[in-house]
Amino acid sequence: MKRILCILLILSLLICGNATSIIADMSYTYGDVDADGTVSAADALITLQVVVGKLYLDRDGYYAADVTGDIFSLGYFDHTAEDALLILQYVVGKIDRFPAQDLDPNAPPAIPDFIPNGELVAGQEVDFVLEIPEGRDIKILQLNDLQPTYLEVGEVTRHGYSGPFGLNMTESVWPFVTEAINAANPDLIVLGGDNVEGAFDDTGAEWEELCTMMDSYEIPWMIVFGNHDRESIVGTTWQKAMLEQSDYCLFASADCTGDSNYTVAVKQGGQYKYILWALDTNGTNASLLQGNPQADIICTESGLQADQINWIKNTAYGIEYDLGKQIPSLMFMHIPPACAYGAIDKYYPDYMELPFTPTEDGDFGIATEAPSGGGSKGLDIIAANMGCKGMFFGHQHQVALSIAYEGIRYTWGLKSSTGSYIDRNLIGSTLITIDEQTNDFAISYLFSEQI
Repeated sequence: MKRILCILLILSLLICGNATSIIADMSYTYGDVDADGTVSAADALITLQVVVGKLYLDRDGYYAADVTGDIFSLGYFDHTAEDALLILQYVVGKIDRFPAQDLDPNAPPAIPDFIPNGELVAGQEVDFVLEIPEGRDIKILQLNDLQPTYLEVGEVTRHGYSGPFGLNMTESVWPFVTEAINAANPDLIVLGGDNVEGAFDDTGAEWEELCTMMDSYEIPWMIVFGNHDRESIVGTTWQKAMLEQSDYCLFASADCTGDSNYTVAVKQGGQYKYILWALDTNGTNASLLQGNPQADIICTESGLQADQINWIKNTAYGIEYDLGKQIPSLMFMHIPPACAYGAIDKYYPDYMELPFTPTEDGDFGIATEAPSGGGSKGLDIIAANMGCKGMFFGHQHQVALSIAYEGIRYTWGLKSSTGSYIDRNLIGSTLITIDEQTNDFAISYLFSEQI
């Protein structure tokens, strides 16, 4: 049987070079993944293709393939070769019932937790619903890498930094943030990570100032954690509590790796326009976590982890099922994923000379350091399957590029402060404008006039 499984796995890799979509009826039978009315070896092959990331299904296809019943025991789909093996065992008569049927006595089950009524409820399918008034385009302002690096005279950090050093937030951050907000007049602000330099903020004073000042603009704001945010010994539990009690901050933390995984549904004129995803790309340097009370659970590997990918997939299917249709989405994260670099490598394999300026139609921006991306394996395929139109990130202070590839626009946003290393010509903010009539979005860089 293991030989058969291996042969099927090899066949799946040879047959399907690209991810495809299989549409199944709303009613389904365990094991009948292709919904042809019969459980066969072909269903095991499809399941293996899902396992290796070569195939993606609609929500009912995932239930049919989940014969181990992970959705009931784990709360999310976690397809493995065991599902395919069980289907094969069923086909040859070694078993006559799947474990999922015992976990759900009403098999094949109604889809749990999601009631298709065309409405999204804050705290359920999505974490927040943001209503935008009619009669105008929607404007989202992205601010990146504020990270003030400031120490007063005589102040010494546990990592050996000593003051006086750097500029405080009044000098290095807020003039540029205020300038950007005044120029854009946004409906929503997104802080794209490395919002403080944690190793310089062991008292938590700068994190507290961040929350207070952002609330003072009286504009809804989202935030994702960057690799430097978690270095402070105040710990992420305290940091998240500060965000949750802020008056204008839209923040939640899903039950998966990282501290800032959540969704915001943007609604205008009774219509859902976009789902915004805040995603935590982790990557904190382990050597800088000394003294952090959450050090043992902070992920030091850069990129989205497997359970985060599962959370994205399941949440996306839940939203789509509840609305009865798919609406587009935008993803915000700190560290660029591998697919972002893949987009550059596809069109600009010989770009190595800096500064780099893209030349493909529709691409724009400039980089004075080599743009990169890593981790978050398979995010591009999943994102395309769930209707993602754009990904936005920071992390690289001297990269401001926007490149479209296979239906997704990848955008490195401008750095929004003078903290840490900088190219003084690449300071500002990134504006995303969603057309009220067409629902298309446009991106523009707002370069600071103070430099």
